[in-house]
Amino acid sequence: GKILRTWRFPHEFEVAAVEAESWMRDVDDEPDYCDLVIVAQLHSYIGTPMAFKAPPLNEVPALARLGLGKLTPFASLNLLTAADDEVRATEALLSG
Repeated sequence: GKILRTWRFPHEFEVAAVEAESWMRDVDDEPDYCDLVIVAQLHSYIGTPMAFKAPPLNEVPALARLGLGKLTPFASLNLLTAADDEVRATEALLSG
């Protein structure tokens, strides 16, 4: 946080860096960058040992503030699989 403040990054970036692992952070009704970072980190843990050390995604207040609807680890994996299929299809079109 101190580095971001020294380099005059927006305050929201500093908050995100300092509070990014405050999983149950519940500050106000408006989503912010920190909420996005928290949800992104939890998504990055899916399928890794870190997933067992973090709270379930659907219990984290940041997810509700972002208004992404009901998002479970299984729904996230399905979304990633579908996106992977689309990327492969696009790559095939571009390389053919």
